[in-house]
Amino acid sequence: MASPRGQKRRAEIIEAALHIFAEKGYHAAGIADIAGHLGIGHGTVYLYFKNKEDILDTAVRRVIRDMTSIVLLERPDQARSLKEFEGQIMRIGSAFFELFRKDLRGARIILEEAPAVADRIRRRLARASDNTAYLAERFLIHGKKQGYLAPELDTAIAARAVNAMMYEAIRQGIRTAPEELEALFLRWNRTVCDIMLSGMRTEDRQD
Repeated sequence: MASPRGQKRRAEIIEAALHIFAEKGYHAAGIADIAGHLGIGHGTVYLYFKNKEDILDTAVRRVIRDMTSIVLLERPDQARSLKEFEGQIMRIGSAFFELFRKDLRGARIILEEAPAVADRIRRRLARASDNTAYLAERFLIHGKKQGYLAPELDTAIAARAVNAMMYEAIRQGIRTAPEELEALFLRWNRTVCDIMLSGMRTEDRQD
């Protein structure tokens, strides 16, 4: 395990890389650019990472970890009514959008840069997508058991559809002016929630 000083330096290199990747694009950026941003020799970077791809992979893992931790803030078996389920959806969505509103570099990495770099990173992203779909589906399965979500709901497909909507919101966010992001994400959060409730709930179930 790296020392606290080593962990701090690794974190600084990742932050610098995110900045450079966002500014120049992954393929146009070099280790020298990252080192120059920190005011260190490029050899120092190689003490902590094998190459540029290794830095990107580490950044991807960090973003995936942060996204997963948001879903885990809520217990999938907690809601006892459609209203409580709605509250969970809104809280998870708010936290998810706030994560990227504060820093869209992670979104650019996940959606634009990383998928085109290497097979191992594409596989990591695919596993992360499968995992978030699995976590989301647990909420839907519980809702069916409780009777507030429709018994015929295809939870596996619905979970992936919800994830797709969230990712599309982030894609739009990348192209949106920073001062307009909060309002945009509020609209997305409310709309995704409304779509889920109207399309998934038991017929005439409002409580």
